[in-house]
Amino acid sequence: MKSMSFPIVSISMKLTPLLFAAILFLFIRLANDIPMGAVYFSHTWQFIVIELVGIIIGSYVGYNLAGKWVRFSVAHKLNPLAEYGAAIIFPVILALIIMGTSHDKPLTSELAALVIPLVITSLMSIWLYLTLKNNYLYKLYSESKLREQEALTAEKEAKLRLLHSQFHPHFLFNMLNTIYFTIDENNEKARTTVEHLSNLLRYQLYNTDGTVLIERELSALESYIEMCRIRFGEIIDITTTVECPDTDFEIYPYLLLPLVENAFKHSGGSPHIINVKLIIDNALLLFTVTNSLPTTPVWQDRIKKESPQDINQDSGLGLQNLRRRLELLYPDKYNLTISKTESTFTAHLKLQL
Repeated sequence: MKSMSFPIVSISMKLTPLLFAAILFLFIRLANDIPMGAVYFSHTWQFIVIELVGIIIGSYVGYNLAGKWVRFSVAHKLNPLAEYGAAIIFPVILALIIMGTSHDKPLTSELAALVIPLVITSLMSIWLYLTLKNNYLYKLYSESKLREQEALTAEKEAKLRLLHSQFHPHFLFNMLNTIYFTIDENNEKARTTVEHLSNLLRYQLYNTDGTVLIERELSALESYIEMCRIRFGEIIDITTTVECPDTDFEIYPYLLLPLVENAFKHSGGSPHIINVKLIIDNALLLFTVTNSLPTTPVWQDRIKKESPQDINQDSGLGLQNLRRRLELLYPDKYNLTISKTESTFTAHLKLQL
């Protein structure tokens, strides 16, 4: 069935201007010739051919231009006077050109005879334009509803996948709570690790939609840093500075953690030095993460040869995803910059909350 619909639509579009030309010609002849008792075919054959061919060609030209004018008018939301004025004036000009070509006498000497053809041309042109505009608006509406339906379907599928993917993390979260209470109270390090891991997992499970309070993001960030302290021990020397007098600001989750995560992943030296600094002032968030780089000769050669965009944090998938999320969530409200020296790498995020 689908293969047959395209030729039918194509044939219909080709015949519509021809049908319009036939109706226009018929109306003009009925309105102009009958009351005056004129016989159209008493004109010379040159007159008839020129007028008929002119009406047909003019109808095809006017039809295509009207379609383009509809799309332009809708896209630019033109003033109705300008929109419909142009839809009338151009067909009238075409009609004058056709009549000026077919008539032997100058049109200025036949002004009375021009009134009826021009009025009918104007009315028919408005009818054609309104029909084309109605069809175009209906097409836009149908496409919009289709995209809306596709979005709803995708959202439902995403929610189903999310529920499916959360089954195992939820089970793990409950098991972590069970493990926490089975650990001896004297084993503070193990209990602290489980507690921070549970906090991160809880953040993942229950903060998937919309924004969260900045203090919730900072709590997850603190849990991650403390887990890394326990994991790496004296290998890591980390300093955190937080200047956030007002914790009522909201932020989309998981925007700060990737910078810290990559700092731990790529830091080097003895010890690995990581500095994390967060300042929030008048809804402006400034987040800076600096880490020391490995001191091996191979790594140093790579630092000298490669740009900041090709090395360390900015080359990871996590940071690429972060940039995409920032572009979607905070368009024109963020700035993420990367800088490096021979011994340090710094990521700086400026975000308007």
